Amino acid sequence: MEGAMNIVNQKHWYKSWWGVALLTLLILVGALFFASVFYVADQVRAIQAGQHASFSLSDTTVYQNTEGEGNFWLGSNQPKITIVEFADFACPYSKSSFPKIRELADKYRDRVKFIYRDFPYIAAESIDLAMAARCAGEQGLFWKMHDKLYELQGIKTADELTGAAQSIGADSAAFRLCLEGKKYSALIKKNILEANKFDIQGTPTWFINGRKVAGDLPATAWEEIIKKFSK
Repeated sequence: MEGAMNIVNQKHWYKSWWGVALLTLLILVGALFFASVFYVADQVRAIQAGQHASFSLSDTTVYQNTEGEGNFWLGSNQPKITIVEFADFACPYSKSSFPKIRELADKYRDRVKFIYRDFPYIAAESIDLAMAARCAGEQGLFWKMHDKLYELQGIKTADELTGAAQSIGADSAAFRLCLEGKKYSALIKKNILEANKFDIQGTPTWFINGRKVAGDLPATAWEEIIKKFSK
C-alpha cells in the first residue's frame, strides 16, 4: 500500500508547491523567449525599412509650411524642387543620407533648394549636436559643421564639439559661449514641435515639394524624384 501511495504522489508532482513554481517559471521563460524573438524580428524589419526606403511617386498628400523659419539651406532661390530634411546628427541613416543629398543639391543647384531642419531625438546629446551646428552657423560655418558632425559621429562633450568647430575655422570662444548658453533652444524646440505636428516617426524624414517620405533613399531614387519634379 505504501508503494502505491508513492506512485500516486509521483504522478501528481505538479500539484505540489515546487511543481507549481517550476511550471510557472517555465511558462515565464518561454514567454520571455518568444517576446525576444518577436522584438528582434521587429528591429530587423525596422533596420531594413530604414536602409531600403523607397519613394512612392503616386503619393499625392501634400503637407503645408514644411520649410519653417530660421533654417539653413542650399541651392536655388527660385527652385522647382524644395527638399526639406528633418534629421538628427546622431542618426546613422541621416549620416548615410547626407553625402548623397549634398551631391545632388550641388549638381542641381539651379533647380533644387535643400533645407535642413532639426529633429534631435535619438540620443541624449542630440540637442547639443543640433545646437553646435547652429552655433557654427552664426559664424557662417553651418554646412561645414553639418558635415563635420556626421564625419565625427559619436562626439558629444562640449570640449569635443568645440574642437570640431575650431577645426573648421570657428572662433572657439564665441562658439563655446553660444553652445553653453543654449542660444538656439527656441528654434530647435520649434522644429521638434513641427516635426511632431507632421507625425514624423524617425530620421531622416523628407518633404519633397510637401510630399513626405522617410528613410535613407538611394541615389537612384533621388535622381528619379528630381527628374519628375523638374518637368
